[in-house]
Amino acid sequence: MGAGYNNLGIAGVPNIGITDNDTATVQFASASVSQLESVNPMAFSVTLSNPVASGLTLTVASTNGTAGASDFTAITGGMVTFAANTTTSQTVNVTINNDALDEDDEAFTLALSNPVATGTVTLGTAIATGTIQDDDALPVLNVANVSQPEGNASNVLNVIVN
Repeated sequence: MGAGYNNLGIAGVPNIGITDNDTATVQFASASVSQLESVNPMAFSVTLSNPVASGLTLTVASTNGTAGASDFTAITGGMVTFAANTTTSQTVNVTINNDALDEDDEAFTLALSNPVATGTVTLGTAIATGTIQDDDALPVLNVANVSQPEGNASNVLNVIVN
C-alpha cells in the first residue's frame, strides 16, 4: 500500500465528504418544580434533544435561596450522565427535609454546567428552581379568661402558644 492509499478515488466518481454538523441541547425539562415538604424526593428531569455518540456527562449543583441547609440536602459536584446514542431523560433527586415548623414556602436552585461530550452539546434551560411548599399547621394562641381586681399597679398575663 502506498502513501496515497487513504485518498483512493474511483475514476468518474467524485470524492464525497461527510461533515458532522449534528448538535444536541441538554436542559431541565421544567424550569420550576414545586411540591409539599412531606413528599420526597423532589425530582428534576434533565433531557437531551438528540443522541450523542460519545455519551454526555455534566455537573449539577444546588444553591440556597430562601431554603437552606435545614430544608433540603444540598448537591455539590453531582453528575448527570447520558449513555451513548440515547436520549433517555435523567432524573436529579433532591431530598427534602420535612419539619413541623409553620413557615413560608421556600426555594432553592439547581444549575447544570460543564457538558462533556464529543460533538456540539449546548446548555438550554440550565437553571431550575425548586419550591418547597410548607404543609405544617398554623400555630395556635390560647388566652385564658383573665381577671384582676381594680387598683393593682401591675398585672401579669400568662400566654401559652402551641
